[in-house]
Formats: sequence, C-alpha cells, structure tokens
Amino acid sequence: MKTAHLDRRDLGIALLLLAVTLAFHWPLITPDVPERQSYPDGDFYGQFHAFATYEHDRLWAGEIPLWNPHNFGGHPFLADIQAAVFYPLSLLTILLSGPGPFSPLWLELEAIAHFYLAALFTYLFVRRVTRTRAGEPRRVGALVSALTFAYGGYLTSYPPLQLAILETQVWLPLILLLLDVGLAGRQRRALLGAGALWGVALLAGHPQSAMYVTYAALAYGLFRSCQEKLHWRWALTAQLSWLGTGLGIAAVQILPSWEFMQLSVRARSSYGTLAAGFGLRDLAQVLLPGMFTHWSPIYVGVLPLFLAGVAFVGGHSFRPRQSREKAFWGILVVVSLLLSFGGKAFLYRLFYWAVPGFNLFRSQERAIYLTSFGLAVLAGYGWDRLCTFDKNVAAVRWARRGSLASGCIALITAGIAWRIGSLRSNPEWLGALARWLGWSWIVWALLRWMPARGSTRKRALWSALALLLVAADLGVTNMGANLSPGSAGFHVYDAGWLGPVFGDSGIYRIANEWGLPGNGGCWLDAHDLYGASPLRLQAHKEIADALPHWRLWQLFGVRYVATWEHDLPGPFPATRVAMRGEEWAKNTVYVHRIVPRFPRAWVVHRARQVDDEQALSLLADPEFDPFDELLVAGPVPEEWAFSSPGLPATVEITSYAPEQIALLADLSVPGWLVTGEWNYPGWQVWVDGLQRTIRRADYGLRAVPLDAGSHRVEFRYRPTSVRVGATISLLTLSLAVSLMLRKDNRQTAMRE
Repeated sequence: MKTAHLDRRDLGIALLLLAVTLAFHWPLITPDVPERQSYPDGDFYGQFHAFATYEHDRLWAGEIPLWNPHNFGGHPFLADIQAAVFYPLSLLTILLSGPGPFSPLWLELEAIAHFYLAALFTYLFVRRVTRTRAGEPRRVGALVSALTFAYGGYLTSYPPLQLAILETQVWLPLILLLLDVGLAGRQRRALLGAGALWGVALLAGHPQSAMYVTYAALAYGLFRSCQEKLHWRWALTAQLSWLGTGLGIAAVQILPSWEFMQLSVRARSSYGTLAAGFGLRDLAQVLLPGMFTHWSPIYVGVLPLFLAGVAFVGGHSFRPRQSREKAFWGILVVVSLLLSFGGKAFLYRLFYWAVPGFNLFRSQERAIYLTSFGLAVLAGYGWDRLCTFDKNVAAVRWARRGSLASGCIALITAGIAWRIGSLRSNPEWLGALARWLGWSWIVWALLRWMPARGSTRKRALWSALALLLVAADLGVTNMGANLSPGSAGFHVYDAGWLGPVFGDSGIYRIANEWGLPGNGGCWLDAHDLYGASPLRLQAHKEIADALPHWRLWQLFGVRYVATWEHDLPGPFPATRVAMRGEEWAKNTVYVHRIVPRFPRAWVVHRARQVDDEQALSLLADPEFDPFDELLVAGPVPEEWAFSSPGLPATVEITSYAPEQIALLADLSVPGWLVTGEWNYPGWQVWVDGLQRTIRRADYGLRAVPLDAGSHRVEFRYRPTSVRVGATISLLTLSLAVSLMLRKDNRQTAMRE
C-alpha cells in the first residue's frame, strides 16, 4: 500500500491543532494578566514545580542534581524518577526560562505544549492507519481522533496536574506510527526512532504510564508483524531493537531509579493497596460526565463514541485488513477498561500475578488512558466508514438510529428523574442529562443531513460541522476542569514571614509538620526533615512512624519546627519566632525554635551491634541518649566498642554541598563520627585522603570509626548506578545514531 507524504494540507492541520490548543488553554495564557487563571493547588505546584525549581537552580549553576538536601532529611533526587532530570522537553523548558527564578508559568507552558504534541502525534498516526488502498489519507477522521484523545475527558483530567503522567503518555501515538512504518517497510531507522522515543517516554518520569505505553506498543508491534507476515526472526529482531534502544537510552534514569525503588515505600505495597480502581458507577460518565467526580476520564464525547461504534458496523468484507486492526483496538479498549476497575474486575488479579509491572503500581484507574486512546483511534476508523456512504449504508443507519435512541433514552431518564424529584434537588444531574440529550440529537441531525453523494463543498461543510461539534462538546465539558482563579505567579509561596528562620546562621534543618508547603524546602532553600512525594525511603517512613518527633529532631539536627501546634510538644524548651494567622485561630501556622542546638555531626565513644527492631526500640526510649551511645547495624570491632571519652571531641562542618560534605574532627581517643544524614548507596567517605567504609548506625544514619587525632573527613555522593547508566545511555545513543545515518541498500525484508 502506498503512503501519501505530508503536504501543505497537513501543515495547515498542524497549525489548526496549535490554534485549538491555544484556544483551549487561553485562560492560562491570556495577555490580560488580572483575568489569567492557573492550575489549582496540588501536585502541579507542590511537587512538580518544587522539583523543577530545584533542578533549574542546580543546572543553571552548572551542576547535575544527584542529591536533594531539601526534602526528607536528604533525598536521592535524580533517582526519584518523577524528577525527570534528563527528560529533553523539561531541559528545554529550563533552558528557555533563563537563570532567574523559575516561574510556574513555564511549567504550565510545558504542559500546554504536550497537549499539542498529543493531538499532532495522534493525527499523524491515525492519518496513516486509516489511509485508502491507494495511500490517500483520511485527514478529517484523523483530526477527529486527534481532538478526541487530546481534549477528551482523560487527558484533560488529572494528567496535567501530575505532569509526569501527561509527558509520558503523549509519546505513544508517535511510537506506534514509527513502528508501523518500520514493520511495514522493513525500515531499520523507523524502528530505532520508535525505540528512541520510547526512551524519551521512560525519561518523562512516570513508570506506570511508561508500562502502559510499553505493553500497548509491544502488542501493536507483534500484531503488525503478524499482519505483514514477517519472518519470525526478523519480527523478533525488530521488537528487540526498539525495546533495547529505548532501555539503553533511558538507562541513566532507569538504573538509579530501580535502585531507589528497592529501598522506597513502594517496595512493600500490598495487593489491597495496589488494586484500587474505578467504581462501577463511573461507567455512567461515558455519557454523563462530572456526575460522581470532578473529572470525567471515561468521557470521549458523544460523536466520537458513536463513531467508535460505527467502526464495527457493516462493510467488514470491504477492507479486511482494517477489520483486523479495528478488532485489535477494540480488544485494547475492553482490556484496559476492565483493568481500570482494579480488583473489582477479574482481569487485574490475573495481570497482578502474571504480567510484570502490575504488582508495582497503585491507582489502576490510570489504565483508562489506553481506553481513551483506543476509542479515539476507533473514532477515526468510524469516520472512514461514514465517508464511504455508498458501501456502508448499514453503518450510517446504525449511527442515526443509535444517536436517536441515545437522545430518547436521555429524555426518558430525565423525565423519570424529574418525576421522582431527584433532578429538582440535584441540578448537576439536570445539566448532565441536558447535555447528553442535546449532543445526541445534534449528532442525529448531523448524520441525517449527511450528504451521500454531493459536491466537494457540501461534504467539506459537513465535515467542518462535525469537527466543530466534537470540539464544542469536549471544550464545554473539559475546558474548565483544571482552572482556578489567579495567575501561576499567585501560587508562588510568600515566605516573607519566615525572616527569623532565614536570618539564622549555621547548618540546620526545619521540621515542616504541615505548616509549610509539602516540598517547601525546594522553594525556600531550606533543609526539611519531611517532604511530599509518592517515593521516599522506606527507612524514613519507618523511623518517622516509630519514633517520637523530638527524637527525630535530635538525630537530624532540627532547629525550627513549623506546625499548627500553639505550643511545641516534647521534652525540649522552645521559643516561638514566627506566626502566620491569628493566635489560636484554626490553620494558623507557628514556627518554634528549639532551644538546644542539635548538631549535624557528632562523636560517640560507645557502640554496640543491634538489629533494626532493637534500634527503633532503643531510640524510642526517652532514657536513651544518641549522643552517648551508637547503635550499629553489623559487627562492632572490639577496639571501637568503647573508649573513655577523654577530652571532648570537636566536629566542624567546613563545607556543605548537596553531593559533598567536608568536616574536621579532633578526637583525643578513638570514637565514631556520626552525621545526621541518610546512609544511602552511592555515598562514600574519605578520611585524611584514604577511602573508608561507611557504617549504618542509629537505624539509617552514617557513621565512620576514627582513631585519636585530627582528621579531615569528606563524604561524597558518587552513585555507581548513575555512572553505569550514563555510560550505557551514551553508548546506546551513539550506536543508534550511527545505525540511522549509515546507508544500507540491502533488501532487509524476510518473508516466508
């Protein structure tokens, strides 16, 4: 089958999609700043903007952000996959934003750009797969698919607020396009390009979404290999080539993230925690958006839904190849819809035990992503049916009758509900039923007026009205789903009231007990004991759950506590230094300064071996003094178990950077140098220029035995996983580029 090349009409459609994208997001970017709106408070600002701010500042300082001292008492920033340090489009945003303060408006623009990419990539993919036998593209059907996926209920719901989800998922249609080109034409470059884009999707920062992209692309690749009747060796090589390319390019992120995952809270999630998904009542939102939740991720619009049904009605013998393709997308829709219900449907349990990855992630409702995309693709096929009116009369009749029946059902439902009085007390239901009724009858009227054999002008006008209907339906339903008053700058935290905290000297931590934004440490350039991220060290969770707060303040060198508590609880005296709100009022935030100045590093002369359970038990005991005795995980040599304190040891932190800490320690007798920092893989220590071994102590801190005398101690964060991953990524990228540039005139097709 021939393939039509892109031309001016496709360029015009690309510009049209850009205009639609800007119009849909106009409240976020309008030049009238007082009228400008923004995304609501939540993960978009509290996590993604906070992380992007830290990455922006480090990169513009010429540093790679491997470690983040501002959250969770220290956090492996690069290894937290949602930080997406190497995602190319995030790096472009940071480059364009300049070296000054990183405005959240830049992050909103990044999200808007990804909506455009979702529409454009979907258009290009559906344009190819719905082309005629002569290779002529079905541009209008592809445009319907593009609008349906990009501005349907799913992509406009929570993905832009959890930006990593949006930025991972938009790459699927372009990956599928290159796979289709590569497998149909036996083109190595296209397959390598698909792998490179899969690597970009992996770098975007949401592993669960990347898993959906991977399985959908792999299933499509195998399906197309069977369709093209490829030799099994060639087909296997093709699949391994794009998979290997993607994994290799993303290795710089995958290896450290996998290392972190094994030590994070996600390593111990139960089936009950992971199996949550949609409720069965959410199915009603296929036609009644917004009835049970703020978002309607199942909603794809009335006309696209009917077009997806039309794709399977009539004319199957006319294009048998497309019939098999539509069956593939139909199966994908059904499977992903069942998976989105999690443990409420039988299929998830099977996937949980048999399919790698499904036992790692929670929130199974996110599988509706593939349902939304599959319905969008089927809508393009449905348009193809309607455009061949003379050969698919049954499809047109089915669509007319279906839309008329849908409108009648909506009217009857509204009448019954009004009769029993539920609509009068619930105006949301009235609005939803009215929209369902109105859109259904408009679709019927459009199909009724559809020209069978008319002039090109008539069919163009009819196509324009259909596209306008899709855009209006999705725009009215979804445009305001993620808008809140005030521009993006409104969400930048005003920290002026914290002046007494920032005026303090020395190295210390704050304990943000929900008095400040969750990841406020990144914005405020403060070392916080807590943070807000779905990924954190399991050790942090366990020690925070098991120990009283005042013990954590001791171990991690906390000087200030931001809390809703009017008076700071615990055994240590404290002074209130700042307050936001009225005293004793609800939600007033108090900042207390702890009078004892807990050190960030200290020396202990007694040590004993304990297991983790014993360590937590002793640390929770008020009688235990962590500055007098060390609890070591593993054997303690006899010469380091106890020594007379002698003269008081002194410890001075001479420099503190995220990945490098230098100290001077002076001991009159042997002892243990302890730091209030996490002992995480990749941290190494040098004592007087010689590398030594870090010991895990006090459940999760770093400790190093030192002889008597003066010592220069330097901790450096040099994770092997990052070095190995970077090497693999560079080699893979170099190999892929060389293979794509190399001329190959040999026939690579291998058929039986």
